[in-house]
Amino acid sequence: MPVVAIAGGTGSVGRFIVEETIADGNFEVIILGRKVNPSLEKELGARILAIDYSDPNSIATLLEENHVDVVIAALSGHTPPEQELVLIQAAAKSKVTKRYIPSVWGIKYRPEQSWFFNAAAKLSLFEALEKTDLEWTAVANGFFLDYWGTPNLKTYLDPLTIVLDITARKAAIPGNPDQPAVFTYTKDVARFTARLLALEKWDPVSYIIGDRLSWKEFVKLAEEVTGDKFEVTYDSVELLQSGKVTELPGHIPAYPFFPKDTLQTMFSELATFNRSDLLKRHEAISHQPEKASGLEGGGTPSIENTTYEPREPIPVSELGASPVNTLDSFPSTALQGLNLCSHSTIQLLQDPCRDELEASYFLHFHPHWPLLHKRTFLQSNPPPELTAAVLTAGLWVIDAPETRDKARLYHDALLKTLYEQLFKLPKSATDSSGPRAEFLPAFQVLLITLILCTYRGAETFPSALFNSKQVWELFQSFGVYDRNAIDDRNQRPIVRESYQRLALLHFKVHVHLNSILVGHFSQFKAFDYLTPSMLKVRIPSASLCWEGDEELLPGQGHGSETVADLLDSCNELTRVSDLVAWDFTLGMIVGCYLRALAKDAQQLQQLTCSMTARLFSKIRWATKID
Repeated sequence: MPVVAIAGGTGSVGRFIVEETIADGNFEVIILGRKVNPSLEKELGARILAIDYSDPNSIATLLEENHVDVVIAALSGHTPPEQELVLIQAAAKSKVTKRYIPSVWGIKYRPEQSWFFNAAAKLSLFEALEKTDLEWTAVANGFFLDYWGTPNLKTYLDPLTIVLDITARKAAIPGNPDQPAVFTYTKDVARFTARLLALEKWDPVSYIIGDRLSWKEFVKLAEEVTGDKFEVTYDSVELLQSGKVTELPGHIPAYPFFPKDTLQTMFSELATFNRSDLLKRHEAISHQPEKASGLEGGGTPSIENTTYEPREPIPVSELGASPVNTLDSFPSTALQGLNLCSHSTIQLLQDPCRDELEASYFLHFHPHWPLLHKRTFLQSNPPPELTAAVLTAGLWVIDAPETRDKARLYHDALLKTLYEQLFKLPKSATDSSGPRAEFLPAFQVLLITLILCTYRGAETFPSALFNSKQVWELFQSFGVYDRNAIDDRNQRPIVRESYQRLALLHFKVHVHLNSILVGHFSQFKAFDYLTPSMLKVRIPSASLCWEGDEELLPGQGHGSETVADLLDSCNELTRVSDLVAWDFTLGMIVGCYLRALAKDAQQLQQLTCSMTARLFSKIRWATKID
């Protein structure tokens, strides 16, 4: 039996493709993932093979050893295009792989549409495929219908509010309300893709139409299903061209994921593809069955037979609130909703090599991220959450295959808990209690978890970006970036110093994560929402003082100048020397910011991102964890 390998087959549209290809029975299915997951293999009924997206040769060997005829890429929309380019390169190198379906799942973009961020990424895939001997086809299905059926329609897609907000009974229609668009359910797309595999010849684009209707018709259908009248607004072409759309209630929960301006720009650009281009292509194909990829009676695919048929009306209901656990380690009610414990990470506390992992943390990780006071941590009884975070980082930097896999497991558990708990924090958590000592360990757990994301790279996106924004909002509300708030609530020098380090190292992580994002999506900014001018904290003390007894730390009021004060005299770069001495990477980032501050924003972003990429590559090399 021929073999098909599906990259990204554990979620989103890829999971449906796995299910439907197995059900079709004509191909053996294997899944390409980042790590093996025996329990998920059993659930899906397919092997999961771990691959390294930085090594095309090893992927090519894996494809040959498993006799893979076809590779289907169904990667997340947040996956950097460089990873799929490596996958294409590997498929081309493989002596047995002949066919490839790229991760498009929308429309087939043309070169003149490269101004759209998603189009540019997809076009790079087409260009790479054209240079190979692989036969390939892009599946064009229009909009995924799933977005308007959740949570009552089975889907593996993440929720997203586009044009119609079913829950809020509102709609914001872009452009011409009578312009038809194409909508297809992911399960139908997956069934269509499974049947494509049996075709002897592929066209460059394989079209499938689930349904054709205008946004105006869609609103009417939604009103009939829900029994409610929708509040409808119409976004003009001029508004869309300005990078704006009407805000819907469903957009607001996404702002921690994407800043409002960025989300507006993305949706306004997306709306421009809801004009006539996609539909005309679909109609041209569907009226030429002899040229179409179809599902005719003989078992070969036909678009006419995969047209989406109306299903039972989908009731709309709101999800109930989830219970919020408490964090017993921190008595203040202000952080009562933040629970960073998880069963997986707490298992680390019983690790027989705990001392070795702590030593690994302070030997390899701590020099580049001097967040904790070593003596205090080792000589006291820190909260279990903080210990688990330290042991996870220590496990990662040991840099052996078996420890890396375990570290990923524990870090994923920390990320999952972090993501869930940050979004559950009540508004009461942002009261005037300020940066008190009892909150410090919880904040340190958050930051260590984020720092590890910078080493794991794209495999932790987008959660790292979402969490970083939430952490910033939390720190901002508690006054973590404010020297006066820190000093007012803490007498011990070690606590004040720890908070200063917390603020500055979060800024360092923030710039790194945003610089990675800017490399793929130019509309983002390296200093989005957190800038050096907000760092109203003192430059921390030298390493010699920090690693010694608490008595060596400077007292209150020492060094009144803050990092934000450096911006007062942009030309006096010598004033950055103390910050460079404390943390070279951070000092150079701020130095670049100061140098370009008086110049245009584009130069500032380019200079900072370039410098950040070089500096963090040096950190990863120095810590042996690249």
